[in-house]
Amino acid sequence: MTTPEDLQSQLTKLRKIRAEGARVVEFRTGDTLRRVEFRDDADLQRAIDDLEARLAAASGRPPVKTVYITSGKGV
Repeated sequence: MTTPEDLQSQLTKLRKIRAEGARVVEFRTGDTLRRVEFRDDADLQRAIDDLEARLAAASGRPPVKTVYITSGKGV
């Protein structure tokens, strides 16, 4: 079972490599080392979205499904 701390660590690494423009990341969970190469930025974003949802579920928070945006003329 992956702990919330492991999920957070993986999420931090994915965000870092995306900011750097890289496509390859290595994760260590216990004694297991995994190397993942993403095809493109969209693939990396899907992995980030999945980890965010899994982290929210592990912490008991419901995932955000709808965002409401309001605007005005500023008058």
